[in-house]
Amino acid sequence: MNIIFYVYRYWPKIGGVEKYIHELALALTARGHTVSVVTGSHDNALSESETRDGVTIHRYPALRSPMRCQVHLLRMRQMFADADVIHISDIMMLEHYRRMIGWTLPDKPVFLTRHGMSIEHPVPSRDKKRAARAAKYATAVIDDGHFISKWLESPADAVIAQGLSPAADEIEPVEPTAKLGATFVGRLEWDTGIDAYLDALHILKTEHNKTVPLDVVGHGSLRTELELRANKDKLPIRFLGQRPDAQDHLLPNPVAFVSGRLAIHEALARRRPVIAHYVNPVKRDYLADEPFSPHIMIAANGREIAQAVMTTIENPKQTREMINAGYAYTRQLSWDRTADAYLDIWQEHVADAESRLTLSVTTG
Repeated sequence: MNIIFYVYRYWPKIGGVEKYIHELALALTARGHTVSVVTGSHDNALSESETRDGVTIHRYPALRSPMRCQVHLLRMRQMFADADVIHISDIMMLEHYRRMIGWTLPDKPVFLTRHGMSIEHPVPSRDKKRAARAAKYATAVIDDGHFISKWLESPADAVIAQGLSPAADEIEPVEPTAKLGATFVGRLEWDTGIDAYLDALHILKTEHNKTVPLDVVGHGSLRTELELRANKDKLPIRFLGQRPDAQDHLLPNPVAFVSGRLAIHEALARRRPVIAHYVNPVKRDYLADEPFSPHIMIAANGREIAQAVMTTIENPKQTREMINAGYAYTRQLSWDRTADAYLDIWQEHVADAESRLTLSVTTG
């Protein structure tokens, strides 16, 4: 199949969606499919077109005017017309595709993956309306979490599990080098719970006489504020910034402070107990209603996080059982299985579309 992924950002940018599409594209090219990624150029130094790991990357000028962006994409219209599959990441990009070029290809099957959603609570009605419009336009909708359709009130055609790279069986077991410590991986923003994790460190220090060093991997608007707080409360925190090998920084410490799906999988595969924080009911469902949920500890605030840390210290047998079950779960995850699930959906709907077109031509 000739497959186009239409995404907001892609390599060399690093993020959950970028990694998801990259790994899925690699699994598809390994099967002999032709994969292209059409993405915005958020750096004027990047070339308009290049090939990486067998995937062709086409960049439109995202930093220029919408008209210039549209003119650039319209020049690529034949490439879109020749594709068997146009797959779009997230509702915002589906809307962008429709405005920029989709209107010129009204009969072309278009697929949508909702990688997540805003965790604003209550969920704004505008988000629900946008989801309903997108579902009507898309040939099929795929979610990467069961909570999405519940809160957007818009059903998906399928929920597909993310893969894992490297696979769990390819990761050598490594014992933590520190007896007590944690690693946070994620954006330094309010919705990732980074404030609550610092609350927990303060509670552990002042109420349990436990000084827990923390490595923070990620960046965001709260970094300066967090650094000031760490100094004020004398908390042993290292801010390491964003790292392409963020998952490897989970290894030195015995506990993982992570609340993103991909980071949770990576921590479980590395045999680290996961303590995940939620800021509201939407994020709670993100953590509590998924296949990985039985294998992690979730917490609503710093005090619950601190108690979870104490549980890992005081109940080593229970912690080891949770670690082993979490690792066993991640052994089921692979990008090959994810690619197979996507191919099943694409082939089914593309075949249906071709049948309808043939029938229309014949009866016409």
